Amino acid sequence: PLFIGLIIGILIGAPIGVLLMKRKNKE
Repeated sequence: PLFIGLIIGILIGAPIGVLLMKRKNKE
């Protein structure tokens, strides 16, 4: 269960991190 939660967290966190990076680059 811990491993599945960690993988899901990475899958969800990666796109959010990319979006935040793109927003910072635009500003």
